[in-house]
Amino acid sequence: MQTNNQTKIKYNKIECHSSCFECSGEGSNNCLNCENNLYFYEGQCLVECPVGFYPDSSLFICNPCPSTCLTCTSRNTFFFFFLFLSFIYLFISITNILAINCVTCISRFSLYEGKCVDQCPDGFTSNNAICSRIFLFIFWFQINK
Repeated sequence: MQTNNQTKIKYNKIECHSSCFECSGEGSNNCLNCENNLYFYEGQCLVECPVGFYPDSSLFICNPCPSTCLTCTSRNTFFFFFLFLSFIYLFISITNILAINCVTCISRFSLYEGKCVDQCPDGFTSNNAICSRIFLFIFWFQINK
């Protein structure tokens, strides 16, 4: 395999862009598979997924966020944290591997527990597009006579 700064010559004699492992033609938009640690997105191999997509670290592809999320991430990054905890936490983590957490929401939606909601639940209010718990402060004053 010969390489230079921009293209690679693969076994099939097609010159692939340096980010592509396999390609259907020349250029960075014709990738079929990516080089190590790059994410596949619409024929391109990227270091990071674009806005509205999250990286799948096992398949190295960019998956779309739920429609109400502006940015999101998958929960599988927390899997190893739970690995050393009890079996119950491990089971909960395994069942949530494919779950997606919204990080920011599209307009008119607020973030609540990793999801974008059109209205915050009772006891919460939207503050900068994030549902925050409402706290009531009651001050008692004693007047000395």
